[in-house]
Amino acid sequence: TAAVFHIGYSGWYKLARFMGVIQSYKVVDLETEFSNGCFVCTSNADSGFTHAPQIMGHHLPANSSVPALLRAHRNRIRQYLRKNPDVQAISIHSLQDAIESQNRQNAVQCAYRKSIDGTVLQEEMDKIAGPEMQEQGQEVVYEMQRLEDEAEGNREEHQ
Repeated sequence: TAAVFHIGYSGWYKLARFMGVIQSYKVVDLETEFSNGCFVCTSNADSGFTHAPQIMGHHLPANSSVPALLRAHRNRIRQYLRKNPDVQAISIHSLQDAIESQNRQNAVQCAYRKSIDGTVLQEEMDKIAGPEMQEQGQEVVYEMQRLEDEAEGNREEHQ
């Protein structure tokens, strides 16, 4: 499947974009699902989050052209199929097929997040926050862990 979207801004963000403080993002995601439940994904945007082992994400620079993204994605599909000869790519024939494939990928990623207690890893927060916001990122991770611990304590009380 392919998804193309443009993140627009309003208010102060729009002014900051106009002044060149922040950039406008035009994102292209290419995703291929395989019969073994794995996915190969190629994008010009990095979410910062760790992918489940079944989701092999590859991120090219934000200014990569669509043909360059497509070439990279096709090469990655060929490599994956070479390493996994008993696997086939799942064909998408309709919007419903695309939605179902995306739902399966989301389920894989959700199961992975659950397996790591649903938390945001410190290295993910560092990547998302960037160097100028690492202190705040550490506070967010700490607070999320505190809330998770508190919720766990409440669940144990009610059992």
